[in-house]
Amino acid sequence: MMTNLKRETYSLSEITQEAIFDHLGDTAWISKNLNGIVYLNSKNLWMVDIDFRELYLDELFFINKSGFRLPIFETLALGEAVSEVHNEDRQTLVKGAIDLALERMLDGSYRIYETHQGLRFIRIDQPMMARSQDSVFRQLLCYTDVSYSEICIHQDCFRARLTPKAWRINSLEKPRVTHFLGDVVVRTKDEELNNTVLFHDCEPHPQLKLIVNFHDHLTGAFSNTSMIA
Repeated sequence: MMTNLKRETYSLSEITQEAIFDHLGDTAWISKNLNGIVYLNSKNLWMVDIDFRELYLDELFFINKSGFRLPIFETLALGEAVSEVHNEDRQTLVKGAIDLALERMLDGSYRIYETHQGLRFIRIDQPMMARSQDSVFRQLLCYTDVSYSEICIHQDCFRARLTPKAWRINSLEKPRVTHFLGDVVVRTKDEELNNTVLFHDCEPHPQLKLIVNFHDHLTGAFSNTSMIA
């Protein structure tokens, strides 16, 4: 069955109508849009969501790097919804996406999450400014939606959804937004992006710890329920 991916859309006009109902210190706040979806906004916590479709758009790149091919990658290229991918194929999809994304990440420590349609990366080792060239470059390098980068610049903050989309709430017994996959340290060897990647537990920067913990709690990152809708 072929369906359209339900992708997050970004509208500056809609964001300006969001209601702010809580603050996390001086650098982060919680907002809710007209549809009741809750967002985390932060001046200094670098956050990006990456769609599987964006990572696998160039199939030849993935084939050359991995050396194998599965039907799932073909169906994604044709537009099949990621939510229709289950079990072993889903695990392979996630693992391949992590490998591809980490090849594009610059130096830093990141917390990696699985989402319904892709991955979420949060840089936890140091604060970053949303309008800095380094921040925007990192976003675009890892296939982030260009409109998201534009909103970060316009608002001078990063943002991430904390609660499920309305249509997904009705499809899950215990809906959540993310599933924690692990912490990773990336070290870029040279300008060719030959990365050294080390997975291990990382402690968030003191200025970021409260925000990261709040994000993980609200999105159900450490829940045992399935991410598959």
